[in-house]
Amino acid sequence: MNKSLILLRLYSKYFISILLFLLWFGKARGDGWRWSYLSDISMVWDSNVFELVSDSASDGSEKLLMDLKGRGRLFGSILAALKYRGAWESYNRYPAENRLINDLICKIEIPLKKRITIGIRSQGRNKLFPQAKRGYIFIQQTPFFRYIFQNGLHFSIFYSYLDFDYKIGSYFDYRQHKVGALMELALWPDAVWNFQISMGYTYYNRDAKELIKYSQLVYEWVDLDKKQRDRLYGFSTSLDFFKYIFLKVQLGYYKNVSNSYGYSFDCTELDFIASKQLPWSLIVRLLVNLQFKSYVDFTKLFYLPIQISPETEIEKDNIFLVDIIKDIKDKYSIRLRYALYKNESIFWNLYYIKKIFSIGFTYNL
Repeated sequence: MNKSLILLRLYSKYFISILLFLLWFGKARGDGWRWSYLSDISMVWDSNVFELVSDSASDGSEKLLMDLKGRGRLFGSILAALKYRGAWESYNRYPAENRLINDLICKIEIPLKKRITIGIRSQGRNKLFPQAKRGYIFIQQTPFFRYIFQNGLHFSIFYSYLDFDYKIGSYFDYRQHKVGALMELALWPDAVWNFQISMGYTYYNRDAKELIKYSQLVYEWVDLDKKQRDRLYGFSTSLDFFKYIFLKVQLGYYKNVSNSYGYSFDCTELDFIASKQLPWSLIVRLLVNLQFKSYVDFTKLFYLPIQISPETEIEKDNIFLVDIIKDIKDKYSIRLRYALYKNESIFWNLYYIKKIFSIGFTYNL
């Protein structure tokens, strides 16, 4: 299908979803729904605007974020949860990096019996760089089935379909199918454990490639007579604790097996999230994500700069982030943020360093 037609189809789906969301919002306002609204304006200093491995350029920006959440009954016993987040960031010296992001999430649950629920979670994101005429859009649909055992164990199975399209061209576009299972159990009143396992396939628009090496410095790329297809497997387990402090620790392992040279890897991830309310109306939040990723085809003796993707923001990679929040009144707060990223660049096994410092003002309703 023509690239412009694909984007038109996806944009249509996306904005129809936003329209439905606004219609639900209008209905739900008078139907006992619970809503929350947040707006945040911040000034940001970015040490590596273009996310380069070397010769980085820094710049300041202004960022505006709006967040709207709602939850309640849709029809009868059908429950729905909606979330919309929009963000605009404007750079001072590099306007080509100005970006607009719209996220929309909708979750619907239908109780069939006392312990059985079916539902679907839909998510869409539209990210645009207006001046650079680039960006991407993705839509993900995840129907699920959940059963609650007598001991309180929540067991779910799900299927996920992801449609990812870049505006600059179809070379990096892909479609992903995934199935999995999730178990969640309250160990005691203030702690929850969960375990998730999944597997699936990712289908790319580009052809698969093989590398023929004649020597350390002489090689040849060979196009295979098939599209790139990756098999992915993964599992994760986590523990949430939320009595005196909110604490989440998660350990995950993921494996990708590709029929194209350079895309097979093993990855172990460790996530740590903590939040604590302190005296003087202070809140401290800490986020740490560590990723240990190794490529099967990579050797230091034969290094190749293979371009993986033009965007890396959907990857968590390695993050250290600290927020210090001061509540001014019931609805207003000031936030200081420091973040350090070591993320994989658009080239295979090359990482860039980015530091972020920001001060923001938040209004909650």
